[in-house]
Amino acid sequence: MARVKPAGDRIANWDRKYNPKSLAEVVERGKGLWLENAREGFAGLADLEVAAKNALDAEPSVIGRVAQYLCFVREAWKVSRSKAGPLASMEMSARIAKWTVRTLDPDIMWKLSFNLLNITRPASA
Repeated sequence: MARVKPAGDRIANWDRKYNPKSLAEVVERGKGLWLENAREGFAGLADLEVAAKNALDAEPSVIGRVAQYLCFVREAWKVSRSKAGPLASMEMSARIAKWTVRTLDPDIMWKLSFNLLNITRPASA
């Protein structure tokens, strides 16, 4: 029979895990690398947003919806950083379906996904 961990053990484990002194040490050790990664990521995201804004300026049908398309582009960027190939395409299909319900044009979103992030439309989409 499986052993069930008593509540007292769980509380002690939680207390060790979230001890302010331990957390401060972890943060201090990782701070430099985290900051460097954040700088690189945010610079790339800012460049992507500028490129997306420029691409959207060429689309007359997006007037008044640029902010929503930029939100979509940020989501697409997250997908591109965590997935690749067919998996990225499938995930992008789900994101585009979500934003299509919010009245964005799927063709424009696929164009942005491909031109800015090199994520292709799956064969079934």
